[in-house]
Amino acid sequence: MKFVTGEKLPQIKKDDTVVAMMTEEGAAASAIHFPPEISFTSDFFSFASFKGKIGEVLFMPMKDHPSVILCGLGKNRDVSRETIRNSCAHIIAECQKRNIHSIHCCIPTITPLAAEEVFSSVAEGLYLSNYSFSKYKSSKDNENRLAKVFLRGKGDYTDIIARETEIICRCALECRDMVNESSDRCTPKDFADKAKKISHKFNLRCTIMDEKEIEKKGMGLLSAVGRSSPNPPRFVIVRYRGDQKSSKSIALVGKGITFDSGGLNL
Repeated sequence: MKFVTGEKLPQIKKDDTVVAMMTEEGAAASAIHFPPEISFTSDFFSFASFKGKIGEVLFMPMKDHPSVILCGLGKNRDVSRETIRNSCAHIIAECQKRNIHSIHCCIPTITPLAAEEVFSSVAEGLYLSNYSFSKYKSSKDNENRLAKVFLRGKGDYTDIIARETEIICRCALECRDMVNESSDRCTPKDFADKAKKISHKFNLRCTIMDEKEIEKKGMGLLSAVGRSSPNPPRFVIVRYRGDQKSSKSIALVGKGITFDSGGLNL
């Protein structure tokens, strides 16, 4: 998925699809905030069947005008960043169902949240919800995924947040790919090789311990669990030194299990 923001936003055309998210209060007041290019279309809507409930989605195709997708956010006081992300998942599902490949997404105004928070939550929700583990699927199965999103937000922060979100979400989805990979194609060695490759690409320091070094370091439990598999364990340490002058450090500890016999038995 690619985000387009700021000055790069094109005009909305009649064959495009515009997405708007609304709270229950917004739906009750018929308050849709569309881009100026299609503001006149708000006169065509009747909110008799759309209440702005969480997860509620309404698709409205229009002749000679852009199609519109409305998505509910629930009550304004209850809207959080997670609410917005979850609502974006419903938007993605609607786009995939209707084979929509690009959308113009209007960023809502949510009183409890800062504009930057709302913008980043929308971007994260759309990007992450568009994920599918498609490595072993035919190309035809992936043709309905969203390819481009025009984020119609206001402010000088849009380009920076969109770029950061793309990087973070792309890394998150790469992790999902590894989690979804089959055990015979993601052994401890494969996992360590992947870490080494990423470290080399982004100039990180990577240390990989094999089964002998693990035993030498006294990691008895890890060593014992590893002996139950024909694929020996690995212990991976990746270091990033951003600010060389800083004395602060952050350690993120994760456990990666590449094979679960209990799961297979179930």
